[in-house]
Amino acid sequence: MKDKHQPTQPGNPRQLTINQHVMPRHSIARFTDDGEVSVVSLPYGTVKKRHPEHGIFCVKRLWDQKAETTSSRQIEATYQHVTDAVVNGLRTFTDEQQEAITEMFFLWKARYETKAEDREDIYANGITGSDLDLDQQEILENNGCIFMLPGGRMPRRFMNGISLRVRMDHDRIHSGPINWGILEAMEGEFIVPDTTRGVTLMPISPKLSFMGGQESQCLDFDAVAEANALMRSRAEGYYFARDLGVSPIKKLTLPLARLLMNP
Repeated sequence: MKDKHQPTQPGNPRQLTINQHVMPRHSIARFTDDGEVSVVSLPYGTVKKRHPEHGIFCVKRLWDQKAETTSSRQIEATYQHVTDAVVNGLRTFTDEQQEAITEMFFLWKARYETKAEDREDIYANGITGSDLDLDQQEILENNGCIFMLPGGRMPRRFMNGISLRVRMDHDRIHSGPINWGILEAMEGEFIVPDTTRGVTLMPISPKLSFMGGQESQCLDFDAVAEANALMRSRAEGYYFARDLGVSPIKKLTLPLARLLMNP
């Protein structure tokens, strides 16, 4: 899809976020080896080393600054606090921690789905809008405001910012409560898809992944390979890993597919 993001003023004096991560940067960084992850681009399977700030993990001003910083940042911060604890040995969750994982899962899903949306600006009939220069626009956006430009034009990123929350709330109602367990790889390592499409899996480190609707369990090499096969089957643009050489993928068997599919 052609990039149609609105450039900021030269030098970005208002410090607006241009490169917005779909998956949190800190989550990608947990899989780095010497600062990079191994990314497999689909459908051709080309492999390249990429750092967490690389454009493949980002969109450019697809949602507004308020959506990027206010609500999303709090969701990410709370989630990272939980995942840090899991990496350090936490294996049972409070209701608040379960909620933090669920919020991040649906935020990740909503961000990914927003990538496919129309990026043309929106026009409202009967509204004249305001003739704002770029600096005025950026000040308003930095302060959480939505504005209309001449001709009733509203930049699409404002609607996308609203739709992120709407998508999350819709998914929460549709899915009901999700109880998260942990998959722990005793041998091999997990891959991470760009999207999990209908599967409540969310890898958090090469050896650990959240899993919705199931109790925590340890996986041997073959089970890790099958879990990776499921995640690979859901990926659309790419998947990545710390080290592809120790991240097995094999044919998915029906029992594990049923175990890991969204209940």
